[in-house]
Amino acid sequence: MSISEILKYTKGYLTVKVTGLNPEKFLNMCVAREIYLWDIHRISLTEIKLNISIRGYRAIKKFIRKTGCTISIVDKCGLPFFMFKIKKRKMLAVGFVIFILLTLAMSSFIWSVEVIGAETISSEEIKKNLAELG
Repeated sequence: MSISEILKYTKGYLTVKVTGLNPEKFLNMCVAREIYLWDIHRISLTEIKLNISIRGYRAIKKFIRKTGCTISIVDKCGLPFFMFKIKKRKMLAVGFVIFILLTLAMSSFIWSVEVIGAETISSEEIKKNLAELG
């Protein structure tokens, strides 16, 4: 993933469908107001599908009526929408945090020692010296 994709995900973005007789006029108005759009696909003569940031979506709501188009949200992606879902499921978030903490705690312990490739010294002698060192 590139840095711009990570930034898009952390800020959140919407996949929207713009329907109207002249969707090109809508695109021209977005470019004139420097609203960033990406992954623009034409579905039919009167419909286009595109991605837009949350801030950009709020800005285009003001002039969408001027173009005679309608806009509908197809998908919501990104961290803000994920966090909104997590707020409703607090125990899932608590379980995730406990899982991470347990994983970090358990990884700090040495569970077993296996000696491989010791030809001049026996493995029992190496384990005995390690036990003395702690």
